[in-house]
Amino acid sequence: MNEGVFLYVYNDLNNDLNRDSEDFRIQTVLDLNDDMFKLKHNGSDLFVRNTEHFLTTHTILTILENAKIAHRVVGMSSFLNKDFNFDNDIVKDDICVVGVSFEFSLWSTNTTKKLLIRIKETFPNVPLILGGAYLTQNTEPFFDTCADYLVVGYVDLSLPKLFEQIVSKNKNITVPNVYKKINDKWELTRIGQSTDIRDTPTARFDLIDGNWPKMGSYETLRGCSHRCNFCSYPQLSPKISMRSATRMIEDFKYYADKGVEYIWCLDTSMFLSPKRAKEFISLKIEQNLPVLWGSYAHVNELQSKKLCMDAYKAGCREIYLGVESGNDEVLNSLGKRSSVKKARHAISNLADANIAVSSGFIIGFPGETPDTIKDTLNFIKSSPGLFFVEINYFFISDSNVPVVKNQDHFGLTTTLVPEYQMFAWSHKTMDATLAKQYTIECLYDIVFSDVNTLSAHVHGGNGYHYYSAVSTDGLKQIVPIIREYERALLCHPDFNLLGKKRFRKDFTSYPESSKSNFIKYRDLARKILDKKIKDGDIEL
Repeated sequence: MNEGVFLYVYNDLNNDLNRDSEDFRIQTVLDLNDDMFKLKHNGSDLFVRNTEHFLTTHTILTILENAKIAHRVVGMSSFLNKDFNFDNDIVKDDICVVGVSFEFSLWSTNTTKKLLIRIKETFPNVPLILGGAYLTQNTEPFFDTCADYLVVGYVDLSLPKLFEQIVSKNKNITVPNVYKKINDKWELTRIGQSTDIRDTPTARFDLIDGNWPKMGSYETLRGCSHRCNFCSYPQLSPKISMRSATRMIEDFKYYADKGVEYIWCLDTSMFLSPKRAKEFISLKIEQNLPVLWGSYAHVNELQSKKLCMDAYKAGCREIYLGVESGNDEVLNSLGKRSSVKKARHAISNLADANIAVSSGFIIGFPGETPDTIKDTLNFIKSSPGLFFVEINYFFISDSNVPVVKNQDHFGLTTTLVPEYQMFAWSHKTMDATLAKQYTIECLYDIVFSDVNTLSAHVHGGNGYHYYSAVSTDGLKQIVPIIREYERALLCHPDFNLLGKKRFRKDFTSYPESSKSNFIKYRDLARKILDKKIKDGDIEL
């Protein structure tokens, strides 16, 4: 066994809209962290909650466990809480390495620096390693921190060796893709290939609190063959590596034996390789594995109704499509290599297969105009298979995205906002501020329209897959309830995102934020829920 303890600091910070006031917690109809998971349809759970931790956390802890390296875990929020006291089982003197993974931006440079300073104050003489996808794509800002080592790329299996070399005080670090600080200067060890996903162990979900959750996330591949102009993910893993269909089946069996009921495939798309997807689906049907699953997918990959039907038979219950826009010209600018027609066809195929569809949309990319935004809204409203939508304004937190690297081509102007490590931007039809306002108005428009589409942003929903639908038929029963719940939240005075300003007069009209309107929609949601329980459509 390796000497010393590795302390892993995981991201438990919640960047969602703040809904933690006592008013919301007590008076809203459904607390989606509680009552939602008690609802059943035909004796089965309507939703299953995902593990609260990133897959990266589970993977790193699994690697440390397999290497017999003693480890402890603590959330980032603990270091940012000045009153926090370490648990008795985390003894400062035993910690010999601290690791922090930045999968995403913490949105504030000051927050990042404050976190790292607090860690160094707590463990002043302990080497600090930073890594993660966000750091890999945006390494330079982390040079100006108190870290001792920066790890870029996927180096999963190299972590035990790096730990061993640091603990042994070996000055000659041989692990590739590691920046080390020497006399206040950063030096890169050497450039090496990232870990192949086929060599990465199956992540355990029980290494934080000893319990297996009902739902967990899973990587079927790394890399992406799509080259969208707003995304830098393909650069993170230029070479695509995939777990085989046979390996996936073995992993699903392993999770089923541990009581896991639902797996969310967290990579770019489980359907990226049609051959592998069909083989996995066939094997899962043949072996009658009980684990349900969901995945991200590109619309081009789901043009076959038979594939969608077979996926449902194999336990697929939800697909997240990156549609991004309801206008072909904007799709072309985004580099999606798809069309509105194909998006409609994919959604229709999934709906016919009884698979719930979630989708993401971007407002404000170069080429966007008020009319193209209206096209996107019309697309959403006229797509009955869409259960959940995420509408995000175009924001840039990564200088490696193609649109930033080719600003002149897109007519884009950007300015770095250092305190947030994000870019303010403008192009000939709008800027970031206007795009954000349009996005908020689109959110209100959908929530107060007569459509059965829910907005993940309002209720912290499954856009980030905190929970997933187990039964599409059951989901249809609960959509009208959550719809009124969303309206109640948007009417609450403390939740008013819109303010008094209106840019578009042709948007759906919606009520003003007030306590009376909040109560009106809250009570309506409760009334619908009570009726469905009384009629036996939903059990609580």
